Amino acid sequence: MKINDEIVGFIELLQQWHKNKTAQLRAIIVHDDLGMDIDGRKIAAKSELAKGIRFGVALSLDLLGNLPFLISKNDEPDSTKKGL
Repeated sequence: MKINDEIVGFIELLQQWHKNKTAQLRAIIVHDDLGMDIDGRKIAAKSELAKGIRFGVALSLDLLGNLPFLISKNDEPDSTKKGL
């Protein structure tokens, strides 16, 4: 199936955005030895508030999961694909 280049471009941007955002969220969980600064408020690394924030981030990652679709560029015409 041939997909419009603009749609492919949009989906690629969306995939990259999702990848970047989930990587940022994972970094918050992995670096639990670092404190946080949120809107000028300092939060100690091992504080109960930091633990709660990290729990919320983990929950967010679980809900976001993987994008429910994949797209890849393939210059091969549909008629040359095996099984068609």
